Amino acid sequence: MARPGRRRGWGAEKTSRDRLAAIGLCGVLLAAWRAAAPPPAAPPAEAGGAHRIAAGETHDYPLVLERGELVEIRVEQLGVDVVLRLFDPAGELLIEADLPIADLGPERLLAVAESSGGHRLEVHAWEGEGGYLAGPVSRRPAGERDLLRARAARLFYQGERLSWQREHAAAAGPYAEALELWQQAGDLFWQAETLDRMGDTYRHRGDWRRSVELHERAAALFARLDEPRFAAITANHLALAYYELGELETAIEQHSRALELRRQTGDRRGVALALQSLADIYKVQGETQRALDHFQQALGFLDREQDRRYRAAPLHNLGTLHRRLGQPRTALEHLRQAERLFAEFADRRRQASSLSQIGQLNLRAGRAQAGARDPGRLARAAAGARGCARSGRGPQDHRHHPAGRRRPRGRAPPPARGPRAARRAREPTLRSRPAAGARLAPWALGRRCRGS
Repeated sequence: MARPGRRRGWGAEKTSRDRLAAIGLCGVLLAAWRAAAPPPAAPPAEAGGAHRIAAGETHDYPLVLERGELVEIRVEQLGVDVVLRLFDPAGELLIEADLPIADLGPERLLAVAESSGGHRLEVHAWEGEGGYLAGPVSRRPAGERDLLRARAARLFYQGERLSWQREHAAAAGPYAEALELWQQAGDLFWQAETLDRMGDTYRHRGDWRRSVELHERAAALFARLDEPRFAAITANHLALAYYELGELETAIEQHSRALELRRQTGDRRGVALALQSLADIYKVQGETQRALDHFQQALGFLDREQDRRYRAAPLHNLGTLHRRLGQPRTALEHLRQAERLFAEFADRRRQASSLSQIGQLNLRAGRAQAGARDPGRLARAAAGARGCARSGRGPQDHRHHPAGRRRPRGRAPPPARGPRAARRAREPTLRSRPAAGARLAPWALGRRCRGS
C-alpha cells in the first residue's frame, strides 16, 4: 500500500512564510550595506605618476604594443621593493626586472614586443610600506641598438635568476654575453651593473681577486655616471671581497665609502646596514667598544615601523658584545628583544642563536630554572637551525643579510655549495671570517632557510 503524503498544516505554511520574509530582509540589508560601503581600492589605470602599494599587492597596467616596438620604463621605489614584469598577449612572461637595490632607488624594464596586441605590465610589491613613482612609458620602433639592448636585458635577468638559485657558475655565462652586448650598444649604466653582478658571482665562487677587479670596474663607471645608490652597493660588495682576502683595513675603507654614499642619498636602512658592516669588522678585530657604538648607531636609523625586522640583528649583536664585556643584564635585555623579533618574522635560525645565548646567560647566573623554562622550545629552534645548516638551502627573502657560518681558522675555503653558496648577493652585510691574527666573532649573521 502506498504511503500517504504528509499533510501540510497552517503551522507549516506560517513557517515557510517566516523564512521567506527573513531571507528577503537579509537581502535588503545586504544591498544597503554594499551601497554604503566604500568601493575596494583598485590599482591605478595608468602606470605614470605616484602610486601607493603595500607588500603583496600587484598593480596591472594594459599596454597595446606592435611587434618590434621597444618599451622602456623606470619606476622609482619609495619604501617598497617592487618587481616589474611584462606579459605578452598570450599571458607569457617576456621579462622580469628586479635589481638588487632593496626598497629605494629605480627599477628599470626594457623589452621589445615579439607580437602585436594587448600586453600587461605588472608592478608587484615584495615587501615594505610606501609607494612608487613611475615615469612615462617610453615606446618607439626598435632600432638596431634597441634590439641589442633588449637581448642584453634578457640575458642579464637570466643571469639574475641563476644567481638567485645559487647557480653562480652557470650565471657567469649569461652575464658575460650581456656585458658584450651592452658594450656594443654603448650603454654604460648596464655595463656597470653587469660588471658588479659578475663580481658577486666570482666572490661566491671563491675567486676574490677576480671579484675585486670586476667591482672596481663597475665602481669607476658608476662614479662617472653619478649613480650614488648603485655606487654604494658596489662599494659594499668590494668591501666583502677585500674582507674575504683578509684585507680588513681596505674593507673598512670601502664600507665607509658606502656609508657616505648612503647618507648622501637619504637611505636610512642602507646607512644602518653600512654601520653594521663596519661594526662586524671592529668586532672581529677585537675593538668591542667601537663595534658597540656602531651597532647602537645602526639601531637609531631603524626607527620606522617597516624597519622592525631589521632591528633584530643589531640587537642580537649588542647582546653578544655586552655579554663579552661582562654585562649580563644589558645583554639579556637586547637578546630578548632580538629573539622576539626573530620569532615574529619566523627567522628560526637566528632565533635559535638568541635563545641559546639567553639560556647560557641565565644558567651562568645561577638561574637554572629560568634558563630551562621551556627546553622544548629551545631544542626545537636549535634543531631547525641545524637543519638549515646541514641542508644548505638558501634564505627565503632578499634582501640584506647573508647566510653564513664561521670557518675554522687556517682551513681552506670550502667549495661553493651549502651554507657558503647560500649567501645572498643582494646587499649582504659582512659575514665573519677569520683573518690572519684576527679573533673570530662569536655570531655570524645567518638567514632562515626555505621550508623552515
